This record gives sequence, structure tokens and C-alpha cells, in this order.
Amino acid sequence: MNNFYVRIKNNLNFSKSIKTKMILLLGALILTVCAGMGLMSYYISTKALINNTDEMLPKMASEAALLIESRINGNFGMLDIIAKNVSDVSLDENKRLSKLKDQETRGGYLLLGIAFPQ
Repeated sequence: MNNFYVRIKNNLNFSKSIKTKMILLLGALILTVCAGMGLMSYYISTKALINNTDEMLPKMASEAALLIESRINGNFGMLDIIAKNVSDVSLDENKRLSKLKDQETRGGYLLLGIAFPQ
């Protein structure tokens, strides 16, 4: 049993060999270089992503605002057409309400109504 422990102790005492020292030195050097390159690439990519985001977000916000504005203007145009159809003088109250209900279901509106100025 003592012979077994002596062999393990001799095998663990590998720091005396030049070959082992060179392997450990080169391994540590490669590990350091890889870690440094990884940190540099992380820093560069983070900075590029932040710069790209800072550049693109205002453009995307202005494009979204234009899209929303055009959709609102389109809905106002549709409502203007509905108002002109319903405000025909020759229609009585029941026909106006039926036309309004038709437009409400066709346009997908929650509620359409008639308001008379005083």
C-alpha cells in the first residue's frame, strides 16, 4: 500500500520537468491571449451595438410616427365620407341610423352616432 502512495507522489511531482513547465507556460499564455481577445471583442461589439441603437432608434421612431399619422388621417377621411353620406337632407331619421349602423359594422367601429349642432 505504501508503494502505491509513493507512485502517486512521484507522479504528482511533475514541476521538475522542463517539458511540463513549457506546456504549462504555453497553456497559460494561450489562455491569457484568448481571454484578452474575448474581452476586447465583447467591448467592441457592445460599443458598436450601442452606437447602432443610438443611430437607429430615432429613425424608427420617426417612421412609426409617420405610419401612425397616416393611419389616423385615413380614418378621419373615412369618417368624413360617412358623415357626408349620413348628412343627406333627404333621409329621415330611421334611414340615417340604418346607414350609420351599416357603416359601423363595415368599418369595425365600436360606436358611431349623430350629433346635431344647436
